[in-house]
Amino acid sequence: MSDRQYYCRDRRVNVLLLSTLLFGACLLMSIFTNFLRSLLLTTIFSFIAPIFFVGGTLVFLCLSLYVPVLQALTEDLPTKILYFLATFGTGSPMNGLFVISLTCGFVGGLFDIYAYYRYQILRSDS
Repeated sequence: MSDRQYYCRDRRVNVLLLSTLLFGACLLMSIFTNFLRSLLLTTIFSFIAPIFFVGGTLVFLCLSLYVPVLQALTEDLPTKILYFLATFGTGSPMNGLFVISLTCGFVGGLFDIYAYYRYQILRSDS
């Protein structure tokens, strides 16, 4: 084998190795960006869900005060919910709702990380 043939063969192997590494890096970046997108969306939705739930509950209870049949049942519930939120917010219901939403967002992010990890383990086993 001449030096030129050896050099060309060695160069083809290097190009093949480099293209394989670049493809692997692009695939890894694609997986990583998909993971980050999923983590960000899960955290945002987990943060917003308690705000909508508590806000919707308070709106429904406040509007039900205008219905004579429901007035007796729902008279004290909004103030009890606000006291409950004030417990977590050191006296402020808004801070309490913010603390609960942050906690739910953190837990949602942890759950998304666990689900991604579990998916990778199950995919590699099959």
